[in-house]
Amino acid sequence: LSASPKGLTLALAECLTPIVAFEGEVVCHEDTTGTDMWFIYSGIMHVMSKYTSEEEAVVVVIGDGCYFGEVSLLLNRKRCASIRAKT
Repeated sequence: LSASPKGLTLALAECLTPIVAFEGEVVCHEDTTGTDMWFIYSGIMHVMSKYTSEEEAVVVVIGDGCYFGEVSLLLNRKRCASIRAKT
């Protein structure tokens, strides 16, 4: 977005709704249909998946400036991971 016209980024910012996710809270669940995506302003999130087993495992850790949920939102697909707040 840093290369986008200022008007576009301002329009997008007006559409955002801030949320607070507490430690351990699952923001979105794998294999569900989603209509939202999130931008992390501050904090750490665990991206978890059952891809290789029945138990969810942390696949990657993301934080400040990262985003998630875009695949389900833009491609109208089920979520490919669950996201849990770490901090």
